[in-house]
Amino acid sequence: MTLAPGEGRWAEALRAASLLAADPQACVGIRLRAGTGPVREAWLRHLTDRLAPGTPVRRCPPGIGDDRLLGGLDLAATLSAGRPMAQAGLLAEADGGLVVVPMAERLSLGTAARLAAALDTGTITVARDGFCETRPARFGLVLLDEGLDDEAPPSALTERLAFDVDLRAFGLREIEDASPGHDAADLRGLRRARSAERHSSGTAFASAHPERRSQEPLFPPASAGEGGPRSGSGEGRDASGQRAPLSRP
Repeated sequence: MTLAPGEGRWAEALRAASLLAADPQACVGIRLRAGTGPVREAWLRHLTDRLAPGTPVRRCPPGIGDDRLLGGLDLAATLSAGRPMAQAGLLAEADGGLVVVPMAERLSLGTAARLAAALDTGTITVARDGFCETRPARFGLVLLDEGLDDEAPPSALTERLAFDVDLRAFGLREIEDASPGHDAADLRGLRRARSAERHSSGTAFASAHPERRSQEPLFPPASAGEGGPRSGSGEGRDASGQRAPLSRP
């Protein structure tokens, strides 16, 4: 099911998030087309706020290795037990919850194939380093698609997902107007928090570096070289930085 701005609007995008939160495994997942920013943050907050308490959520970077994704040898436990001991990977940790993939358009085909296999079977099997182990890995997948032009997540994943939500045409004001009740209040709070954060960071920098305000111009004048004369000027600077007349041959 594809939800575009002209069709589903913001309420439909939130409804898709609510459905995924209610049963991540049944919905399989969502492809969310949106850049980083308050609109995507608001949608993700809506999703996570509606998950059952204790639901695991794991963030899966696109360049993740197999040891972290699937699991591998737990060196500390192996040395302690005197035999090979397995360590759970990210997919096993996300059992019963969600796996969120930022920059999903950068996923390799190999990683996409492993994610697809886990979605199909609900398990992962690791057989290496002297052990063989199968763990449950039933999760919903959220692909954060930030791709431009023809960039897209692997089709092996997108064709399995229940929803395709496009938020690229939404602005913060539009979703504030479209959000019901507490969602709109949350968005306004998010806007105030982001504004306050920018203001406080600027104030903190100015307080920590008061000399910058009085001594450093925002746009220093161009010069012909480090400490050298300016074009068209009859003066230069000596080693102490004071102006001195240029000597002429």
